[in-house]
Amino acid sequence: MRFIEARTLIVAGLGLTAASLYAMTGWTDQTGAREIVILSIIQGFGFGLVFVPLSTVAFLTLPNHLRTDGTSMLTLMRNVASSIGISIVIAQLTEGTRRVYAILSEHINPFNHAMQMPDVAGMIKMNTDGGRAMADVMVATQAQIIAFSHDYQLVMIFILCSIRSRS
Repeated sequence: MRFIEARTLIVAGLGLTAASLYAMTGWTDQTGAREIVILSIIQGFGFGLVFVPLSTVAFLTLPNHLRTDGTSMLTLMRNVASSIGISIVIAQLTEGTRRVYAILSEHINPFNHAMQMPDVAGMIKMNTDGGRAMADVMVATQAQIIAFSHDYQLVMIFILCSIRSRS
């Protein structure tokens, strides 16, 4: 922070975080562990570039005798904001999964050409309990993947808006 302004570090950190979230929107059930680890490291580095300078700037002009109170207030505000953010994201994830599941399951019927293909019809026999259970698991998995992608997009948009408001 001696050589680079705190605002620049914060914007760079938010940019890295937004870029990692953008990449995460493309995750599927076939995404490898290596990609997940690399993007998690990039995202963690981005968060580090955000929170360290932010804390430093918060205490820059605060007199020494108020730093304990300032630390308490900053921690309180960070925890409350994190809790609200997590609640919103989890609510969106739950509702998104339910909504996407309903949309996807509408297409599981005997008239769907994909369901009539020999390899699919051989694997998912809709006239058996096991076939219906397998179809349900596949639809639920895809619904959750899509809902996670939407959540990553939502958080990415919030971050991009915060970058725009700082510029």
